[in-house]
Amino acid sequence: GKGSFMLAALDKEYKMTKLEIGRPAPGPEDVAIDIIYCGMCHSDLSNINGDWGRDKYPLAPGHEIGGVVREVGEKAASKFKVGDNVSVGCMV
Repeated sequence: GKGSFMLAALDKEYKMTKLEIGRPAPGPEDVAIDIIYCGMCHSDLSNINGDWGRDKYPLAPGHEIGGVVREVGEKAASKFKVGDNVSVGCMV
């Protein structure tokens, strides 16, 4: 698929490369978010480096995000609306 972009590490060199990807349509309990901000920490760098035995690339680091709701599944509509500002922490 196409239509979404991410910055990803293609190898252990830490160079971030812009890649176009597709994202699935949200399911009934899902919320699709246009990500505006993303935090990176040491654990993301360890992932890129393969320190934990994970060396599958491309790898999009970052696990704490802030953005705007783009689409809402029918069961999530009671809690979220398109245009809401949202954030997602490191534990989902």
